[in-house]
Parts: sequence; structure tokens; C-alpha cells
Amino acid sequence: MSSKFIASPAALIVPVTFGLLVLAREFFIQATQHSVEGAAVVFFWCALPFAVAAMIGVYPNLRAIAVGMASATLITTLYSHYVFFVEPGQTSDRLGLIFLPAFNLFLIGPAGGLIAWLIVRFRRG
Repeated sequence: MSSKFIASPAALIVPVTFGLLVLAREFFIQATQHSVEGAAVVFFWCALPFAVAAMIGVYPNLRAIAVGMASATLITTLYSHYVFFVEPGQTSDRLGLIFLPAFNLFLIGPAGGLIAWLIVRFRRG
């Protein structure tokens, strides 16, 4: 994968779209079991890290960072989807859904952005 691809708009659209589709699936599962308003709040709270990555990706110089943020957030979102919905454990595990977006926004996303920035920087030489 070249560093030009990491900085392309298509590289940002894929993880953001796929992440939002996973969250939408979770939203519709929760909406059938609970109130629609509560599920919508959870959806928008969980989608916030993807929205921040998409807003950062508007600037071409920062697009590689945004791709890294969105990709790292997607990985943790898929893992949480597996833990909470496919192989549910204790009922207290669902509390992780409340804290995961903040974790993605302030720790995982920036770490993914840093890794992507380092990849692009060292590939360019």
C-alpha cells in the first residue's frame, strides 16, 4: 500500500462508511428492543469519532491522520460489536458501549492517526 493511497479520499471513505454501517446495525437492534430516542443518542455518541475523522479528512494535509483515526476506530468498533452482540458476556460488559466512543475519540483514534502519519512520513523519505 503506497503512502499516496493512505492520503487519498477513498481511503477515508471506506472505514468511515463501514463503521457507520456497523453502528447503524447496532442502532436498529437496540431500537427494536428499547426506545428509538435512546438508541439514536447511542448511535450519534458512537458515531462521533468517525465524524471527527471525516472532518479532519477534509484537509488534504491531514487526510492520512484521519484515515488512521477512522481505521483504528473501526477496529475497536468491530471488536466491541463482537464482544457485546455476538459473544455477550456479563451484563456489565454493555457499559463499555458508553465509554468506548470517548476511548476511541481521545486515545485509540489519535494513536491510529499517529501511526498513519508515521507510515506516510517514513515512506516519503
